[in-house]
Amino acid sequence: ASESILDDLLPVPREVIVQSGVFPVDFSGMRISLTAPSEEATARLHSRLKESLARVALEANVEVSQGDAFTLSLAAAETAASIPPASAPLPEKARAEGYQLAIAPDGVLLLAESEKGLFYGMMTLEQLLLSAKARNAAALPCAVLLDWPALPMRGFSEDYGRDQLPTMEEHKRSIRDLARFKANTYLWFIEPDHFVYAFDPEISAEYDRFTFDEIRELVAYAKEYYMDIIPTVELLGHMEQTLRHERYRHLAEMPG
Repeated sequence: ASESILDDLLPVPREVIVQSGVFPVDFSGMRISLTAPSEEATARLHSRLKESLARVALEANVEVSQGDAFTLSLAAAETAASIPPASAPLPEKARAEGYQLAIAPDGVLLLAESEKGLFYGMMTLEQLLLSAKARNAAALPCAVLLDWPALPMRGFSEDYGRDQLPTMEEHKRSIRDLARFKANTYLWFIEPDHFVYAFDPEISAEYDRFTFDEIRELVAYAKEYYMDIIPTVELLGHMEQTLRHERYRHLAEMPG
């Protein structure tokens, strides 16, 4: 491993400006403030922040409020976090998903122009805190990070065959884990037999299947983690388990 915690980040940030000093990772008496422009965004980000703090095994009070910008700050109770001067603000192309994370001796300040950007910055901060814990380090190095995704679609394709479906909770865990690394797309490889069809619920009843209500639930769940689900549905070349039924054999291109 590198000597610097800043080198542990994945994906690698666009720009890291190392500063002098360190920020002690001591959350006793720490004040965390979260601000977002809308009630919905504030609630969603607050939920993601609580999950993040739990993964790092940190207990801290979070002050939540609505404001004009997306911000997250960590500071001792009697001080306010300040941000060191950055080399440049986020460029236009970075505003949809980018963030600026500043670590100073008196606190940490995360700024973004979008809800997604603040979430991705939170995931970067979580990685830094987890790396410090793994390295038995008591402080984070001071730095300013400017970051935004290199690709608009960043995803993972999960392939499983008949009777191999993950459970709902396994899917949700995959969504949560992918989101921590700033993935925004989750592709499912789906056989025709993976659905409970309203027009004929008996098709492939012997296999594990999704109901459409479950699929809707997972699509909505992924949205809470800033991810889109794209189904990769196999069709004509994978219809043998449907066409084997007497009532559908006449639809086959050839016998058997």
